[in-house]
Amino acid sequence: MTTETLSEGDSSNHKPSSLDLLAGRMDAQSRLLAKKLHELGYIYVLFGALDGLSLSYSMMKYYFDMLLANSDLSSSDEMHDWMTSPEGAAIAATTSISLIVFSMLANHFDDEDQNVFKRYIAVIWPYCRDTMKGLKNAYKGLKSTLQVAEILGGGDFSYLIVPVGLLLGGLSVINRIWFRWMVNERKAMMKANAKILDDIQNSPDITLERLEELKGDIKRQSDSIRSMAMLSAAYGGVVDGLYLYIGVLGICSLSPPALIAMTVFCSIYLAACIATRMYEEYDFQRKLLISQTKIELAYEGKRIELLFAELQRITTELSSSPDNHDLLNEQEVAINLFQVAAWEFKEQRKKLLDLSTLSYTSAFLAGAKNGLAAYGALASVIFAVGTILALSSIAFPPALLISCISFGMVFMIGFIVHSLVHAYYHRIKVEQQQNEESKVILQEKVIQQEKITPKEVSLAEIGPLFKDAKQQVKDLRPEEVRTAILDGMVVDPSPQFFFQEWFEILRSSSSGVGKGAKAINLAMNSFEEKTDTDGHYHETPIMMGFIAVSAIVHAAAFGLRAHSRGFGRPPIDQVPSKINDDTAIELEEMTPGSKTEDDLTPQDNTEQQTVSAPRQESFFGSMYSFFCGGKQQREADVSETNPVEDSSLASEEPVSRWKAVRRNFQTNGAIQDESQENAAFSQPNSPRSSHTLASYS
Repeated sequence: MTTETLSEGDSSNHKPSSLDLLAGRMDAQSRLLAKKLHELGYIYVLFGALDGLSLSYSMMKYYFDMLLANSDLSSSDEMHDWMTSPEGAAIAATTSISLIVFSMLANHFDDEDQNVFKRYIAVIWPYCRDTMKGLKNAYKGLKSTLQVAEILGGGDFSYLIVPVGLLLGGLSVINRIWFRWMVNERKAMMKANAKILDDIQNSPDITLERLEELKGDIKRQSDSIRSMAMLSAAYGGVVDGLYLYIGVLGICSLSPPALIAMTVFCSIYLAACIATRMYEEYDFQRKLLISQTKIELAYEGKRIELLFAELQRITTELSSSPDNHDLLNEQEVAINLFQVAAWEFKEQRKKLLDLSTLSYTSAFLAGAKNGLAAYGALASVIFAVGTILALSSIAFPPALLISCISFGMVFMIGFIVHSLVHAYYHRIKVEQQQNEESKVILQEKVIQQEKITPKEVSLAEIGPLFKDAKQQVKDLRPEEVRTAILDGMVVDPSPQFFFQEWFEILRSSSSGVGKGAKAINLAMNSFEEKTDTDGHYHETPIMMGFIAVSAIVHAAAFGLRAHSRGFGRPPIDQVPSKINDDTAIELEEMTPGSKTEDDLTPQDNTEQQTVSAPRQESFFGSMYSFFCGGKQQREADVSETNPVEDSSLASEEPVSRWKAVRRNFQTNGAIQDESQENAAFSQPNSPRSSHTLASYS
């Protein structure tokens, strides 16, 4: 297999196509809309009202389903009769209004509000919602599974629905509550770590003692919590997988051969759901580890700066008192500490790069996760179609269900291949960059040896330099060392995509159709009539218009809320920035296919630049590269990794010198002397001379 690569000249001449520009502009506009929706907050209040109404209907239906699980009576009809009675109507109205108000307030208030009442409402509601969702999902998933088992096995398992459903529901409630608590704790840890990182990077007068204190404040998860979280994620995958992927088989009747084939597919989806839930938890834990490693890397970089300044001071004093034994001993200690810090810096940078690069196993699971998200969105569309057909008294076509389940397998395979291909090319790109850096360093060393004028000194060799070339070290400027260190702290992680967020928008919008119909059934329950020979209640013509309006409102509200959460919220570990957010979004329009990170989050937008800057792609850019091949994307990747080469303001010679400075430090921890590094910084239009320090200061 041959790998096509581009030379620097080809990559620098690469121009974004019109489709790239269109994708970038659409992505920027969608982010701007999401940001506005998030800042206004009205969409969350509307969602809270509709979600509270939906939950009230679901819990009343859950109660009657459990009560009449082993009865021949229809739970829907019995629920209708109860709600038309005075006491039933009063209880239903009170419950619905309470949940609606509770949900609206919780979605409006902030969990960090200074007001105790507002903070309590915002904190307690997610746990209440998890309780109701856990009970409902466990019951429906178990019921669907037992029904399929009855058809395939011929036995009667209806007697297991109530006891096993209550058991799974209770465990699901406990699991969801504990998992949410753990996730909230981890988010708090990531925020605290981001604050520590900002303090280390942006404190010019920090001392070694303060550095040690900040390093000791790093927030970490214990191994026991991490193991329990993996088990919790696996159990959540089992319950939700039964509900999401086995429950779809109950939409219509299938012939035995078709049912067996579809059951096999759904079982694969269930296993993939469990695996991807565990991978998702592993990925969240990895992000916390990355936040810890960033701090440790910044800590070592700041130590290098402080020790360098200390060594300069000692060297200056020794120039006037060369026989001062106290200063000589102090210099020896500082040199040893400097060499240790340089070695630790390189080790931490390697660790950060390893954490930021997906393995092939992780890429496989990430692709499966995207495939399941695509199938989940398609299944929600099918459920919406089923709701419309049911209201129209039209039988759901089995061929449509078979096609939906089969397409899910196509989605999984396609996204797995997509993820593995991108992981492969990313590793190839990283290896090529490392090889190029090594070649440049060797060439620079040969040139310097021929000229007999040392132009570079690695961190490991800085000790002898202080003894043998005191004047050369004294002339080095601390800001040059700081710039080289900060540039060496940047790593190139694996690319990230936004398929999850866009599929969630489609899934949420489609689910709103069914929930809109249920909301009208609850609100206009007394308008239903018995219109069939079996004596079941059905919607009347006057309700159809309200159902259509309700479905549209629910679909729009749920879709916009998912869009706002996916692209409008700031990242979990964002530290307040002085940069105007509107300006940042405007600049994004000129950068197609870029994202500035869920938890994480997959739901992150404009993030302050810190130690690593992941290259993430917009949905439109991702789909373009997905269907149009990888060559254009690889060309863009090469162009992105050499931003200085595309600048018309920078002359070629200073840029080449700066690239040598950067490569040397990233590979060997090299510090350039004034004669070489000043050449890169002396150009007034050099982007590196202003951008690098401004980004990290």
